[in-house]
Amino acid sequence: MRNLQIFALLAPLVAIASSSVLVRQDSDWKYSVGWDGVTLPSSDIGTPLSNDTHLQKRAVGGVYICTDINWGGTCGYAVQPVGECIVLGSQWNKKISSFGPDQCTVCYASSFNNCGSGETETSQNFWTFNYPGDATGGLANGANAWNDKISSFFCEQT
Repeated sequence: MRNLQIFALLAPLVAIASSSVLVRQDSDWKYSVGWDGVTLPSSDIGTPLSNDTHLQKRAVGGVYICTDINWGGTCGYAVQPVGECIVLGSQWNKKISSFGPDQCTVCYASSFNNCGSGETETSQNFWTFNYPGDATGGLANGANAWNDKISSFFCEQT
C-alpha cells in the first residue's frame, strides 16, 4: 500500500519532466529530421584554418550537415567558432548535401579549402546558408548546385 502511495505522488512529477523534454526536442528543428541529439566535438566536422590558439572565438550556433539530400545519409552536428574558417575533414569534404545552421547563425560555404580567401567569388563556388538551412543540395538551381562541392565554411551571428 505504501508503494502505491509513493507511486501516486511521483507519477505527476514524472509526467511533467517527460513533457518538458518533449517540448525541448520539438522546438529544435533537427529532431524533426532525425537528429539523435548528439553534439559532436567541433573537430569531428572540421578544423579551423587558423592555428591561432591564444584567442578564444565565441560560439553562436551550430551547424547540422548530412551527406545526402533531405537530411539523409551520415549526419553530424557541432558548434564551431564564429568567424573562423572551418576546413572540412575527409568524412565531410565535398560530400555534404544538406546544410543547416542554427537560429541566429548565417554560414558561408566554399568549394575551396580556405573559405575562398583570395579566390574569385562566383555562384558556382560560394553559397550562403540561413536558418533552417537547405536540404536540397541546391540541385534545383542547376548551375548553382552546391551538392558534394563544399570544402570549407565559416559562420557569423545574425
